[in-house]
Amino acid sequence: MGLRGFWQGNKVLLVMVPSLALIHWGWYQLKENPQLYKPREEHIPEPGIVAYVSPRAAESKSVAMKPPRSWLRRNWLWAAGGAFLSVHAATWLMQSAVKGAVRSEAATRSEAAALRQRPAWERPD
Repeated sequence: MGLRGFWQGNKVLLVMVPSLALIHWGWYQLKENPQLYKPREEHIPEPGIVAYVSPRAAESKSVAMKPPRSWLRRNWLWAAGGAFLSVHAATWLMQSAVKGAVRSEAATRSEAAALRQRPAWERPD
């Protein structure tokens, strides 16, 4: 099984794995971007054991010092929908480009075959 057979049998895999990797990398970059978060004054979260041992103190403190929600947390559905649509649009564009390349290659091959079938005196130089 050569490269052509591998490509024919695994097109979806070869397109979607890099696409998913790039989507996850982009999502990670979005989450780590400090411009999408409101600045906090040295917020130090309590360890989980404190909230477990004294739930009343943890509740009163969490109500009073609730950190602001980031843009990404408030609009996660829009971000996920945009990522979904962009992946599908990119896949469609890649498929269109490959289809056009295959068609032009097939046209070139058929023209070359037609030229070979002509007698020598009818062939262009």
